[in-house]
Amino acid sequence: MPRGSPRRVAGRMSVAMPLVDHAAFGEVVEHFRGLRIGFLPLPGNVGDRLIDLGARQLFDSWEIDYRQLDWRRLFDARHMSRVEAIVVSGGGNLGPAYPEPVELRELALETGRPLYILPQSITGPGEDLSRYAGVWARERYSLQFAGVTGLGPDTALAVDYPWDPGSPRFALGVFLRTNQEGLFVDDARSVVDPVRCCETVDQYMGLAATCAHVITDRLHFAVAALLIGREATLLPNSYHKNRGMYESWLAELGCGWRDDLHGIDFDPVPVRHALGEQVAGYESRRIDWSARPAAMTGIRAAGGEAVVFQDAEGEILARPDDTSLRIWSLMDGQRSFRDLAREITDDRLPAGEAAASVDRFAREYWNKGLLTPYDNPVARSVRRRPGMRVLTIQSPREVGGRLRLCATLATDVVDVGELWFEVDGRLRDRLVGTADPFVLACLYGCMASGDDLWVRGAPVSASLLYNLREYQRAWHCWNSDLAVISIVGETLDDSADSQEQRAISCFSGGLDSCETVYRHAIIGEEPARFRMDTALVVRGFDIPWEDRATWRVALERIRRFMPIEGVALEEMTTNLRDFNRQWPEAHGLAAAACLTLLSRGCSHGLIPSTFAYNAMMPWGSNPLTDSWMGRDGFTIVHDGAHLNRLDKMRHLASWPEALTNLRVCWQEGHRATNCGTCVKCVMTGLMARVAGADASFLGPGFTDEAIDDALAADSINRADWMDARVLFREASRLGIYAPWVARLAALRPA
Repeated sequence: MPRGSPRRVAGRMSVAMPLVDHAAFGEVVEHFRGLRIGFLPLPGNVGDRLIDLGARQLFDSWEIDYRQLDWRRLFDARHMSRVEAIVVSGGGNLGPAYPEPVELRELALETGRPLYILPQSITGPGEDLSRYAGVWARERYSLQFAGVTGLGPDTALAVDYPWDPGSPRFALGVFLRTNQEGLFVDDARSVVDPVRCCETVDQYMGLAATCAHVITDRLHFAVAALLIGREATLLPNSYHKNRGMYESWLAELGCGWRDDLHGIDFDPVPVRHALGEQVAGYESRRIDWSARPAAMTGIRAAGGEAVVFQDAEGEILARPDDTSLRIWSLMDGQRSFRDLAREITDDRLPAGEAAASVDRFAREYWNKGLLTPYDNPVARSVRRRPGMRVLTIQSPREVGGRLRLCATLATDVVDVGELWFEVDGRLRDRLVGTADPFVLACLYGCMASGDDLWVRGAPVSASLLYNLREYQRAWHCWNSDLAVISIVGETLDDSADSQEQRAISCFSGGLDSCETVYRHAIIGEEPARFRMDTALVVRGFDIPWEDRATWRVALERIRRFMPIEGVALEEMTTNLRDFNRQWPEAHGLAAAACLTLLSRGCSHGLIPSTFAYNAMMPWGSNPLTDSWMGRDGFTIVHDGAHLNRLDKMRHLASWPEALTNLRVCWQEGHRATNCGTCVKCVMTGLMARVAGADASFLGPGFTDEAIDDALAADSINRADWMDARVLFREASRLGIYAPWVARLAALRPA
């Protein structure tokens, strides 16, 4: 049950509590109890992100079993596997006024799952509300529409925002909207439209905190002001939303109301200048304007009516607005974007609006293909830096007798989710107290999108941040589409960190990981730098974390020979693969994240190698960049690259218990065992034959016919081709002249 009893809080002094107690949402949230729901945020501005934050906090306090949905994956069976019903975020988008949310609701309905809509203002008739399992109005005027289930508070009123806003800089600020809902669009007293210069909830709160009294027609900007204890006065918008929210909820919370701005004597210029300085920094991380584009220096007037950008051949590339032109013309390779924002700040155009305008300009023309990554270094930077991701570390919690460590990952669009790890509660003393595992888990996705990463809720090891800079530089050299992003947040000086010389290793039950255990724990590698005492198996890597049945079979297979004396077998579950779609490239970081989570008391984390040194290629785990995923006191080791897979098979021939239960197949339906017929199985089986080892672990599917079929193609992927090359050389050396040897020689890498 949620905390407290149903009540509303008016005239409050503390900022560490919601405006409306979570228990007051019971008539809405009770519909979701006992269901595994998918929460679908809808596109919108920063006010909508405040609504989403409140919804997630409600789900947590009511102990609702939910997961964040990505609208692009509504028909992905894995993404939707546990979802019994869909809950759509609230707001003011129900009706014909905003078409994109309507389209997303239609997509959600096509999944066939019951669809609930959190408290909304309905802009007008146009949607058949009877199709939804539940629809709640957030103010009394929207109750008139047929099909509304009942009345409920806007979920932004549930936000618990424990933040001290400090003292206001100004007594008054007028902030007016500039879109179709505004009734005061051209009023000269407005400082800025808040959503034009804020993209995160923190920025929204920070903007509201600058003034002791906020007058606005932006509903959620008024809510933001109330959340941090400021005085707020709401103005009407073009339909009943603001009036209805005021009468239904905000009046009792101490919010004021004005029908218009008559009699308000307010000069926005001082606030605008100060605000420009504050807001300019928000956008400075998004676009690197440090280089003037060589191919776009021609600027001229076209018939005195328009300004255009031209390339070297005179081809028109873009017609920017005045703001974009002013900033573009100031670029000289010396000014940072913050400097440019300061220069363009005046009583007509605040820097925050300038930032937003240039950002929109760059995105628009990049999306149209008018700015290319080959001729324009600024365009390359724009493509890689669409925004910032905010990683917020949560407190550990007990889930079904296990310990769950989680963090929320939010961007300025709808792909917000929760990243988590689960381990046995007895491992609590081995958990690190930093954000390091989550940073490692998120890094590749941020590099791929170009988003900087802001870490909150826990510090990051300073040495890890240093190492990850070099990690990113290496991967950027291999793939220029990967950006070198910034990681910001509180840091922890770990330069004096010292650990016992113990090692934890990733373990899958496959050839590479079994050989690592064999070499370090059974025969003992000399000279020994550490004592390997933990093998970590992770559900959520090759076997999806939701697939419990397959995992049970795989784990039982591993337990037939593990743990061995002196090495504990530990299990972890995580959903981090959901955040790393480019798994071949990202799996090294994922492995390092899991090892780091349990690194307290350990000096080394082992990632068993996939390829030998003489067969290296850019791969998620490799000897060059694996070493950059550790920190002072905990070294990530790329283990076993001095051996190829045939060498490893020879080692395992001396450990028959492991060989009999070896798990090498990645084929769907065979991840817990082996199909014996795919290329990976066949290559491993041929290695066993050449090494004189027993290949029965592949099952009855591994036959001469299966070998012929697997090697019938002209080309195979590069990893398998490397194994084929090793096998051919060794078979030839040993005088093996079976038909499959000639077929190996004929294969080419795809």
